[in-house]
Amino acid sequence: MNFDSPLLVLVTLAALAVAVWGLLQPDGMLRYPFLASTVYLGWFLPRAIGLSEKAWLPVGGYSTLMFMALLCLLGIYSADKVRLRPGRAQLWEYDERKLLLGSVGLTAFGTFFAFMISSLPPEMLSGAWTGVATIYLFMAKAQYFGFAVAFLLLLRSFSKLALLVAMFNMYFFLFAIFIGGRRGVALEISLIILTALWFERRIMLPRLMIIALAVIGSLLFNSIGQYRSLTYRDSKLGYGAGEWSIPSINEIRSIDYIGTLESFAATGSNEVSNAIYYISAVNNSSDFNFGGTYWNDLLFRYVPGQLLGFDFKQSLMLQLYDSTSPIFAYERQIGTTYTGFFDSFSAFWYFGAFSFFLIGIIMRRLYERAMMDDFHGKLFYGLLIAVAMHAVTHSTSWFFVYLPQVFLFVLPVLWMARRRPIPGGGLLHRDQRRVPLDREPGRGKVPPRFRP
Repeated sequence: MNFDSPLLVLVTLAALAVAVWGLLQPDGMLRYPFLASTVYLGWFLPRAIGLSEKAWLPVGGYSTLMFMALLCLLGIYSADKVRLRPGRAQLWEYDERKLLLGSVGLTAFGTFFAFMISSLPPEMLSGAWTGVATIYLFMAKAQYFGFAVAFLLLLRSFSKLALLVAMFNMYFFLFAIFIGGRRGVALEISLIILTALWFERRIMLPRLMIIALAVIGSLLFNSIGQYRSLTYRDSKLGYGAGEWSIPSINEIRSIDYIGTLESFAATGSNEVSNAIYYISAVNNSSDFNFGGTYWNDLLFRYVPGQLLGFDFKQSLMLQLYDSTSPIFAYERQIGTTYTGFFDSFSAFWYFGAFSFFLIGIIMRRLYERAMMDDFHGKLFYGLLIAVAMHAVTHSTSWFFVYLPQVFLFVLPVLWMARRRPIPGGGLLHRDQRRVPLDREPGRGKVPPRFRP
């Protein structure tokens, strides 16, 4: 019996149900389950529909992928609903001036390495980045952290310096979005802004606007390849190389957004095809890595081969066997992903859905802290929510590997700016997520734990 179509319908209904649940909650539209459901509906399912009846796919591969996708979505949703023991959160008073100085430092540090990336030879920026380019990219990420701190402070109590830092960073981000076609940057910056508006001022976009933005975002993100072809039209070396050009309004309007989405719905995509083949190969060979991918990705990100030697770095990594090519003679196209469903499945079979549950628990705890007016929770939730969404489209490993990077850059700033703990701390409980701040929303008063 073919379970492909019923599973496709079941995943679609589950994603719709989680999306409706989020829309019905006063604050549900910025919580992880709702945002993950929009990725399912706007990115994964349109690509999966086109492959549901393809006879050339591995037998049972589509059903395995869809069942895994269903378990992962259930893991994300259950992380928000499961009853947890209340966790104690140590709340701190912070010095706003020191936080702002930390934001300036992070911005300057990240901008310097962003400039260093632009000074690299074009051939180093084509294809998959390696070597010094990855180090510069790692350091340049500090600019996002500086922006997040500055924007939160700007909403808390207006400051010319905070405004200047925010605007300075936005210039670079808008350049990357509109000139580079960087949809990841667009998503990350948008969520930093939206979460900050909610946590600081209780400003939430109307539901109809959220739905419209989700639909428009799906059309734009799925057509990003056509947009990039306009900005890199003179490039001979690929992404990141050649001359930059700003598309005209007519060129942007000429992109067939609806047609691109219909094409995915009719033929599928490389990303979902990759996931089917790779999951099928691992399932057939039982060659599970039990978290080896997470370990290797962690070493790749944080062990500098240029300093310690590439042979030493390679000796620390696990030798993982790729059974996809010998079993199916299938090679993944460079630059395409295989979704977070594969990397979690390849680690722990269907139990890999627990990775999504764990991400959901982390995001829930941060959200609870943010709703208690904890600056730590607000900052980390805004910085991590986009990466949590990328767990669906790219890899769950990205989230766990990104955590140390955020801690490395942000925790020293928070430590430098802290004054004293709030007596008694606070208990994290799910009901506290709807408790208003200790000031009226939208007034911009400085809470007691933030004194200039």
